[in-house]
Amino acid sequence: VDPHPRVDPHPRVDPHPRVDPHPRVDPTALTTPKRIVLIEDDDDSRAAMQAALEADGYLVNASADAFGDIRRARPDLVILDLFIHGETAGWQQLDILTMDPATRGIPVILCSAAIASLEHARPKIAALDVRVLQKPFELSELEATVEDALASAPRSPEVLRPG
Repeated sequence: VDPHPRVDPHPRVDPHPRVDPHPRVDPTALTTPKRIVLIEDDDDSRAAMQAALEADGYLVNASADAFGDIRRARPDLVILDLFIHGETAGWQQLDILTMDPATRGIPVILCSAAIASLEHARPKIAALDVRVLQKPFELSELEATVEDALASAPRSPEVLRPG
C-alpha cells in the first residue's frame, strides 16, 4: 500500500459517454398523485384508511366533517361515510355532490355498516353511479374499490329531482 497515493490532476473524461437511448422511467414519477377526500367520523377508521391510501401513493385529505369544501379541494375521488355522527349527513353530502355540476363527475365510494339502509337505497345508489364499501372491510378491499372507482371516472349520475 502506497502511503502517498498520487491523484491525477487531469483525470481523463470520456468525450463520448454512452447514453442509453431508451432510459427506464418510473411511470409513477410522471403522474400527479390522485387526490382523495376521505370523510369518516370514526377516528381509528379514518386514520387506518388514510394511512393505507397514503402508503399507496394517494394524497388524502381526511376529515370527520361532511360539509368540508370538497369543491375547492378538487379531489379525484370522495370516500364518504353515510352516517356521520349517527346522522344522515352523508346522504345530504352525496346529494350536494351530485347536484353541483363542478363535482357531479367525481367518483364516490360510500362506506357504511348500515346494511339495511344501503339495501333500501339500492336504486338510488345505482342511479347515482357510486360504489359501496360495507363496513367492516379489509384494507385490501378499500384499495381495490379505490382503484376501480378511479379507473372508471368520471361518474355519470342521473340527477334525481325531488318529488
